[in-house]
Amino acid sequence: MTYDRNGALRVGILMDSFTLPAWAYEVLATLQQSAYARIQLIVLNDSFRAEEARGALEGREEADQVVSP
Repeated sequence: MTYDRNGALRVGILMDSFTLPAWAYEVLATLQQSAYARIQLIVLNDSFRAEEARGALEGREEADQVVSP
């Protein structure tokens, strides 16, 4: 763990998307507004998108096999 010079915990977040459910947004907003922690880093998980796209393509191929004679 690392702290900034004011003693607040420095937090990094790994996200699959910038779209968040309301509860997750509220957690992050509360964390950022607190005196005890600061969000210092946000990493967008690109491997999640690649996996999601690959799954969509596989689903499309399976659908093509079912529909095609």
